[in-house]
Amino acid sequence: MINIDRDIAVNHVREAFTPTLGQTVFTIARAPKDPSDVTFRVNNIGYTEGTTGGDWFTAVGTTITWLDIFVLDTNDRVIIVYS
Repeated sequence: MINIDRDIAVNHVREAFTPTLGQTVFTIARAPKDPSDVTFRVNNIGYTEGTTGGDWFTAVGTTITWLDIFVLDTNDRVIIVYS
């Protein structure tokens, strides 16, 4: 399931996903203007690309890849925010 909300004031896009068990690749609606400005949220905990301690995910074009810090489950809620 994908939900897209657009915040016109700051021009951020928020897409919500319910992952399959072990899902690592997510496709967003459009490429972010700045891939380093992408936030990947799992159950309301935000991860940013290049966070101290290692990269949590990569953002290339419209593909966001979760780097298996922990395995995503069908009970998890994933939200990807970008501009």
